[in-house]
Amino acid sequence: MTDASDLKGLWQGSYSYSSSAEIGETPFKARLGGKDDALTGLITEKHLHNDGQIKAQIEGSFDGETLRFTKQYIASGTAYSRPVQYEGMLSADGRTISGTWVLPDDGGVFVMRRFD
Repeated sequence: MTDASDLKGLWQGSYSYSSSAEIGETPFKARLGGKDDALTGLITEKHLHNDGQIKAQIEGSFDGETLRFTKQYIASGTAYSRPVQYEGMLSADGRTISGTWVLPDDGGVFVMRRFD
């Protein structure tokens, strides 16, 4: 894979908190796109405080192996107001991305697999 357009499509994944094992894994769906080294996308996941869904935009970069992006929740209120920084590695077969995410006071791991 050479640029962000190679990541285009639907991905399914989950993330977990290092500090809060009782929360467990939070599943999400991501639609990725981009051009050259610019990565864009939209993530949909379960809201942690109610039964609804929440959406977040992502913007970042991809260098052919490592991706870095910021996830910013859309119209989400104070519980989801801070941007989340992600960094992950693409597997050799191009089907899995795994890595870490961080907030100023928390963090954890994530994994996502190509769906389509």
